[in-house]
Amino acid sequence: MAEILDEKLDDIETQEKELELKESASTSLWRKIFSFSRRLNRLPYVLCSLILFFLSFSATLMWVVKYGDVTPDAAPDDNTILALGIIIIFLYVINLILTVRRLHDLKLSGHWCWLLIAVNFAGGYFEDNEMILKFFGIVSLLCLLILYFKRGTVGINNYGDDPLEN
Repeated sequence: MAEILDEKLDDIETQEKELELKESASTSLWRKIFSFSRRLNRLPYVLCSLILFFLSFSATLMWVVKYGDVTPDAAPDDNTILALGIIIIFLYVINLILTVRRLHDLKLSGHWCWLLIAVNFAGGYFEDNEMILKFFGIVSLLCLLILYFKRGTVGINNYGDDPLEN
């Protein structure tokens, strides 16, 4: 009888350990995705950027197909506008996190994201002046090319281990 109880207790302890392991794995995955504090090398950054672009393009395309010729009779309702706004903000935050982590891989502070954001918004502000608009477009493209193609810091830097070595 004591042996059966010991086996049952061992089974319960094993199940508890497995549950703790599953919970820590899901928490770890959540932290990996939504953490500003790690590094991200080129390939995952490019792939995630393409996925985010596809998702935002799809959301915009659905909007245009449904509400492309907006008349007072066919205006979008508030729930649709709210849902699209939430989706766009969510995608923007994920892109911001990924860009900060990519900057960390280049041994740059995540605060450089403010410059990237400023360049993109400044280009829209000067849309009437074609020369300034082209300048901001070229600067934005150069920043994007650096993020896509420049190799990250080899080995450990201030922001963590080299993701290529793990």
